[in-house]
Amino acid sequence: MKTLSAIVRRILPGRRATDEPAAALPHARGRRASHGSAAATFDASRRQGIERLFEAQSQGALEGLKAIQADLADSVESNGETLASVRVIEEKSGDVATRAQSIDGSSTELAETLEAARGSVDEMIGQIRQILEALQGIESIARQTNLLSVNASVEAARAGEFGSGFAVVAHEVKELSTETSDLVASVSGLVERVSQSSRSVEKAIGSAVTHSRETSRSAGVLREAAEATHVENHRIVDNIENNNDRVFVSLAKLDHVIWKVNTYLSVLNGKPVFEFVDHHNCRLGKWYEQGDGRNSFGGVPSYPTLVEPHAHVHEGTARTFEELESEAFAAGDLRAVQRGLAAMEKGSEGVFATLDRMLHEKQQDRARR
Repeated sequence: MKTLSAIVRRILPGRRATDEPAAALPHARGRRASHGSAAATFDASRRQGIERLFEAQSQGALEGLKAIQADLADSVESNGETLASVRVIEEKSGDVATRAQSIDGSSTELAETLEAARGSVDEMIGQIRQILEALQGIESIARQTNLLSVNASVEAARAGEFGSGFAVVAHEVKELSTETSDLVASVSGLVERVSQSSRSVEKAIGSAVTHSRETSRSAGVLREAAEATHVENHRIVDNIENNNDRVFVSLAKLDHVIWKVNTYLSVLNGKPVFEFVDHHNCRLGKWYEQGDGRNSFGGVPSYPTLVEPHAHVHEGTARTFEELESEAFAAGDLRAVQRGLAAMEKGSEGVFATLDRMLHEKQQDRARR
């Protein structure tokens, strides 16, 4: 905006921006009078035309800046809504990833439990086989006992009366052998049914283990996809937040530029064209102290340093407005006005530099998260 100050000096030759004091003006008017009244009239007309043209162009530029300002404000609002939606998606994708991880862990734990159960069933089937083998041994003993009882009965018959008692014992042994064989057969049938049930349980557990492992693999794939989605959503959120911060800073700069343009238009008009407020109550001040600026950038190191250069901008505008009421300005001496504008521009450079630092620090802090 320093070029505006130079333009003001060029298009307002009637208001001298040189080092000549107001007292020297009569001599200058005397030199111009030597060119005749026609030339003076032409210069005055030309000067007024240039003033009106530049004022119209500046006013048009100001309206354009205000339109851009409104568009940026709408973009900030729209980005805020989009950011809120994406944050919801990010939270939900993070929740899905957590749940998928929990399912994956539960499925793995279930598979391990089923594997242990299958091992126990296998061990039980082995023990049942041992029982069957033992029963087969008992059945063999029962058959041998039955054979011995038959032999004893034969021998008792041969002995006649002397073998009658022995025959009774042989008969009892035979009945005991028969009962033992029947009991062994019954237990063997029961054990065989238990063995078949155990094999069915083993098969079912094996199938459950297979499905559990498939579920675990599917849950793992889902977890990886959810985590990738969560990471991508986080990246999108960061990008949107970075863009939103850039728009915030651009909007703050634009508010500041509009303030300066209005200040220069005030100089061109010879009076303030807008209501002066201090640096706490302008748009930038409210953005900084109360609005999105505080919410978005309040935690960065350079945030507190914006106050001083911003205050200098308003001090420069205040000095400029004071000089517009002075006799020196009315007499064509712009030196004091130029000093006020220079102070405003110097503060403006500090405002822009600080806003850029704030943005850089915010993005660096986000990148470290």
